[in-house]
Amino acid sequence: MHPTPPGSPSDPGSTSSEDGRRFPAREPSLHERLLELEQEEEADAAATGHADDDVDLDDLLAGMSGQATTWEEIRRRGRELLVSLSFDVAAEPGPGPRGPSPAPVVPYPTADGRAFATSGPERVGHLTGDALGAGIVGLLIERQDTGTADFAPVVEAVRARFDELAAHDGSAGRHEPHAAVLSALLAARPALVGLRESVEDPELDLPLPQAAAVVRFLAAYPHFQATLTTLVAAIRFDSGTADGFGGGVFSPHGDGCVHVSRLRDTPPGAFVRLFVHETGHAAFEATLLGRREMQPVLGRGQAGHLIAQPSGENFEEADHDPVMWSAELRDLEDFWASTSEEARNLYRAWLVLRVDGGRHLLGQDLWAFGKRRLSADQRRVYQAGKFIEFCAEVFMQYALGDLRPFLVELFADPHVEDGIAVAWRHVWDVLETVAAPLLGARAS
Repeated sequence: MHPTPPGSPSDPGSTSSEDGRRFPAREPSLHERLLELEQEEEADAAATGHADDDVDLDDLLAGMSGQATTWEEIRRRGRELLVSLSFDVAAEPGPGPRGPSPAPVVPYPTADGRAFATSGPERVGHLTGDALGAGIVGLLIERQDTGTADFAPVVEAVRARFDELAAHDGSAGRHEPHAAVLSALLAARPALVGLRESVEDPELDLPLPQAAAVVRFLAAYPHFQATLTTLVAAIRFDSGTADGFGGGVFSPHGDGCVHVSRLRDTPPGAFVRLFVHETGHAAFEATLLGRREMQPVLGRGQAGHLIAQPSGENFEEADHDPVMWSAELRDLEDFWASTSEEARNLYRAWLVLRVDGGRHLLGQDLWAFGKRRLSADQRRVYQAGKFIEFCAEVFMQYALGDLRPFLVELFADPHVEDGIAVAWRHVWDVLETVAAPLLGARAS
């Protein structure tokens, strides 16, 4: 995630989740807002005898440079900006992915969250106090390889056998208990050594499966691994800096580092996805937005609410300064006019997909951070709340190979609304245009 600037006002049009985080309340859809303003425009035309011509996007953007301090002009500019935020002015997207999908870069068999009830931190946290115990628990959770509801005796047995085999560079017997877990732990030892060198932290003590998952992702995209070193100052695991930001943070205006908290209770598949999410801020979001910060009113999807206020029944012009309103609108116009078409299309798609708490988005269970549950529903609401979090999450899903099968199934479903399918097709186009070159070819 991105840190919130100190002193930022809370969003008055928001609600609180059960973990205390705030997300925007349900607003009218962009289509509903446009229809409402179109009706107002028709009423204005009837009253004044003057009707605006249809707006061409090029003319619209070119006309955004003028000054306006009258309320009539402010309302007109607001209507034009809302039109440009819609897909009415976008080119037809490509068809999206079709056919068989390659396996995920790092599998995550517990992405549906069903294992959390029996294997969450409250049930197994007492076994994850050290990195080896946490690594064993993470593998047992993902492989469902306990054979019992009680993890403790299994963890102790695997720990003792691992220590014995590691001391003599041995390997697990094919038929011995929990051979797959033991083999995975033994095979992951070089990954931790390599990761320590890569992040220049010789004391790094990640659970072995978490280290192996990170190394597997980076090895799958050697071009991205090289590019990442030019985009971030460093990568910090077991970082207390991220503890105040839900387990991970990239701060471009701070130290420029990707920080990931100590997450020993988190299975490796979820851990690597949280890590890649943060790299999505550093790489995909930054490239898409030209390393600029989006205004909060745009980033939270509240531009329609702001723009519509001067047309509201209870809006008293005498109580507001049109010059200040014009200046605030100008900031939005200037930012939007200077963004790339890919950024505009991804934003337009997000406005469509974020409605109703993000129910049209892909949510994956990413376990928990402390007492904060990172369930699939929480991830949908999280993406719906801020555009930049959608950017980072959808980059992660694309890079790990999770998004493609989701979309193949969605596009094949005849019951999916056309508008939702079109929005996702735009998302896929942007990822193929912007994210794919950042990642480079996926190694076999």
